[in-house]
Amino acid sequence: MKNENKLIEGFGEEWELFDQSKLTNDEHVRLFNNYFDILPKNFFNKQLVCADLGGGSGRWSEKIAKKIKKLYFVEPSKAINIAKIKLSKFKNIIFVRKKIENINLIKNNSLDFAFSLGVLHHTNNYLKALKVIRNKIKVGGFFLIYLYYNFDNKPRWFFYIWYFSNLLRKLISKLPLCGKKFVCDVIALLVYFPFAKLSKILELFKINTSLIPLSFYKNCSYYTMRTDAFDRFATIIENRFSRLEIIKILKENGFDQIKFSSNEPYWCALCRRKF
Repeated sequence: MKNENKLIEGFGEEWELFDQSKLTNDEHVRLFNNYFDILPKNFFNKQLVCADLGGGSGRWSEKIAKKIKKLYFVEPSKAINIAKIKLSKFKNIIFVRKKIENINLIKNNSLDFAFSLGVLHHTNNYLKALKVIRNKIKVGGFFLIYLYYNFDNKPRWFFYIWYFSNLLRKLISKLPLCGKKFVCDVIALLVYFPFAKLSKILELFKINTSLIPLSFYKNCSYYTMRTDAFDRFATIIENRFSRLEIIKILKENGFDQIKFSSNEPYWCALCRRKF
């Protein structure tokens, strides 16, 4: 319970520091598409009841709310206050300050679509949360999930890089907020930024950058790099999954028609509630 409360507090701190207000619209749309392009064309409509599970500052809901009937915005941390301001122009959003496993306000079998992006890998209760999510979605409804991958589609040395970076994460996540922010900003500047720009330069020469760590950020702003460095290194819990593991846990929890995005970030998957 102590770690859980600390985790929630940490994400509240993150979204206060990086409320995404400095994102340009072009970058916001590009990042949104990285996750949501896996959905069928013209998926959203005014009949859909949806849920953003672990919505943070509301950056994804901002792009969806105007296209649907109703949106439940679930966020357990104080970041929900930022989202309430950002999303105040939308009258079809119901804000729920609860952990996913405690969202009693949302009736079972009521959602057409739910999404949880970059959330469940930061909790050790992901199986319990997944069962709750399944129950809230209608049979035949859809769920979009993004979980950190364990480099199962990369050379083995990617895993070893992560292994040593994870030791660093465990130390950084114990620092006070000012310390976490300083160290994560240094990592963004000295690690994320150089690798991202190297990838960008190589791309100009038509060189494949898929084996360059952090090449995902080659078209991202430094602001996004700072956000993601803090998201990665300041959190006290991090779980990673292979594609096969994700398929297994989704199937065991009542989902089928599992479809993975072929693009980064890995792994982003769309599935349907089977029963």
